[in-house]
Amino acid sequence: SSGINAEYGGFTAVERFTKLRKDWKMSMDEEYIGQFVIKHRLSHDVKYFQDLLVDTPKHCRHKFHMGFKELCLSRGGDESLFQTISQWTVPEYPLRGDQVIKHVGLPKGPLVHKFITLGRNKWKNSHFSLSGEELLGYLLEEYNKMNKVK
Repeated sequence: SSGINAEYGGFTAVERFTKLRKDWKMSMDEEYIGQFVIKHRLSHDVKYFQDLLVDTPKHCRHKFHMGFKELCLSRGGDESLFQTISQWTVPEYPLRGDQVIKHVGLPKGPLVHKFITLGRNKWKNSHFSLSGEELLGYLLEEYNKMNKVK
């Protein structure tokens, strides 16, 4: 669902909330929390929120937790989900671009970002269990497949 509702005059709920923020003179943090609740209100899956938190830059994670807390409160106190995510230690992605370049043999450039993203998605789908070495092996296989096609 796109979040578009006729009562919002064709605007998405997030767009409408952004307009309300300006009209009501809300802070940027209040806007972030409101948008977070709107965007993620239908999600109840722990893995969904773990992936979202992993993808949130470290310097923004405090905002994630503010929005997440309000989301759980808006549901009447989703205590189990709140505790699970709040107590979860966010794992660090085990690869850097220089490692991918060296091990896979990629030239510097946009292909490195593509492979970092490919590895990151594989790591997230493994519930963050794959090691850097396993991911490098996977990326090398993918690179070799890509070059065989050409």
